[in-house]
Parts: sequence; C-alpha cells; structure tokens
Amino acid sequence: AGYGINTDAGWSAAVGRSTDNGLNWHTILLPDAPPNWGFVYSMVEDNNGVLYAGGTAFWKSIDGGTTWKKVPTPYPDTYWGGFLPIYRMTIAKDNSLIAVFGTSYTGVTYGSEVAQVSRSTDAGNTWNKLFGSKDTINFIIEANDGSLVFRYNLGTASASGVSRYFDGTITKTFTDNANVSESSAGLLKARNGSLYLISTDKSIDLNTTTIDYTEPGHAFLAAYKSIDNGITWAKLGTLPNSWMIESSPIEGSDGALYAASFSVCDKKDAVYKSTDKGVTWSIIGASPTFGNVNPDLLYYFVIRDIVEVSGKVLIGGNAPVIFSTR
Repeated sequence: AGYGINTDAGWSAAVGRSTDNGLNWHTILLPDAPPNWGFVYSMVEDNNGVLYAGGTAFWKSIDGGTTWKKVPTPYPDTYWGGFLPIYRMTIAKDNSLIAVFGTSYTGVTYGSEVAQVSRSTDAGNTWNKLFGSKDTINFIIEANDGSLVFRYNLGTASASGVSRYFDGTITKTFTDNANVSESSAGLLKARNGSLYLISTDKSIDLNTTTIDYTEPGHAFLAAYKSIDNGITWAKLGTLPNSWMIESSPIEGSDGALYAASFSVCDKKDAVYKSTDKGVTWSIIGASPTFGNVNPDLLYYFVIRDIVEVSGKVLIGGNAPVIFSTR
C-alpha cells in the first residue's frame, strides 16, 4: 500500500491511505489532534512495519495505517504551550527512530538552537537528545558509518547546504552558492550507500558571471555525490533548464535517479531522470497547469515529493491530486 499526507476539513491532522498503488485514496483522521490547526509533516515506516506520523503531534500505527494511536512527545513548548512539533523523521540501521523537533517558537533568540534531533529506541515511547542545531533541518538520514547527514536552510543566500553529525560534532560539508531550495529538498541514500543531492552549479561564480537562465539549454542546478558518508562531495552532471530545487532525489527500482526542478524553458516544474547515476539528466515529464491557458508562476503544479510505485513515478505537490509521469 502507498501512504500520503492529507488534511481534512478544519485543518484536522489526517493521513491518506491507498491500497491500489496510489489510484484511489481515503482519509483517516488522526486521533486527539489539536483542533483546526493540526498538521502532519513527516511519515516513516520502521523495519517491523510500524508507521509513524509526526507533526503538531506524534502518532503510530501497527496495522498498516488502518488505525492510529497518539503517543506523547517529551519536549514542552514554553512559548505556545503544548509540545514541540516534529518536522522530519528517519529510521536508523538499528531500527531506532530519529526525529527532528522544531524549537523556533519556544522563545529562543535568532542564531541559537532552532532544531533538536533526538533518538528513540522503543518506538517513540522515550527519547534521548542527540544534538541541537542553529539551522532549520529540512531532511536527515543515517549514513553507512552511523553519522547523521542533514540538509539545513536558514532562508538567506548562501545559508543552505549539508551538515554531518558524528561522534558529538556537527560539521558543515557542503554549502549551496545560492539558496534556491524548497523546504522539501533533501538527500538521497542510494542502495549502495552513496549519498546524492541536487544543488546549484558551484562551477559558476555568481558574483562575477551574469547568465541568462531564461533561455533553453542553460542549467542552474547540478547533481552531487558523496561516497564517504557525506564528508566530501563531487559534482556530477547538470539538470538542463533547471532553476529551483523542489524535492529530494530518489532512486528507482531500475537504479535510475529522479529529481524535480522548476524548468525555465517550460515555465513549470519538471521531472528529471538520469540513467547513469547522475552524470547526465533529461526531462521526462512536466507538471500540469491549471486555471490559465498561459502558465506562469501562479498557475503551475509545484512538485513537492517524488516516489516510485510499481514502476511508475508519482509526484505530489500543491494540489490535492497525485500525478504519474507514465
């Protein structure tokens, strides 16, 4: 079955469940959600088939998403009351649950800790804080050596990139030379353990070079790869007509890589594919438009996530519908 995040009337927290590879969905309201403003930001499944949903509260399901139970979270929110939200989660190799708790609304000042990463080894019942971050964490994953590699974003130019937490120390290992990443942009850990990311083409000096990216053939984004658990990154190929980093890259069942970006040629988001592990990329499908015969920034479907289900690439974004590239 495929699982998606949804909201119901009154902004109640809910999940969407599909048992036919994403063709049809039904909404399951999450219990005990804060009324009128509940949200789900992240969902993961552990090695035992337990599903977790994190957001303005924390839930888990042991029956494939049919029913859900709310689980208390450990960190009180001293500013708004209640508890800190969960923005991102990942499952470690030892099946422990790692979650990013947001602390930016707890009365802290700018430049201090705005995210807190904790680990649970008992299915979310108790938590142990690993580290705090001064940067907003968009995505986090465990590398093969046990380090935690995450994408950060401060919302300002040259203040986004990748950091690595290992043995009690946070090290920034990659910095975008311009911040054009959406909050859904993250990392890919391939089946062979290599890490991939999409970022700005760092071979271009943006301070001394003026490039017209509105013409076909130009590329603002490139793929990067790390084979040493996120310590160093090597540039691969560029994504033609690309501009904005929209989502995390994924690896298909056939080993191909997929990514999404705003295409300055098509004036809409596009899905990119690489069959040679990121060296060359081509557009295989553009997102649909709606409400306007002349698409512009207000009327195109924005891609926020890419998944592969039964050999089909599905995309979801800023409309209550899922599209397939095939």
